[in-house]
Amino acid sequence: MSEAPDWIDRILATDPRDVGCDEARASLHVYADLVAAGADPAERYPGVATHLAACDACAEALRGLSALIGDEALRTAQGTTPPERESGRT
Repeated sequence: MSEAPDWIDRILATDPRDVGCDEARASLHVYADLVAAGADPAERYPGVATHLAACDACAEALRGLSALIGDEALRTAQGTTPPERESGRT
């Protein structure tokens, strides 16, 4: 009998608290805002934290959002906020 492929082992090892990609991505913007604010988003979104520890794609999306938030905060602090933000449009 042959051994099971690696992906089967990964599925069977999935933490039951893992919310999955769809739910994680739906709240990723709030999660990234909490990270930027210095809060611990894992307290509010433990299932998302569990998912991010296991999913490289979603963790990369969080890193990208965090970079964008950091860039926006820096521009705001430097007084170089894009005009659409100043007028209240998003």
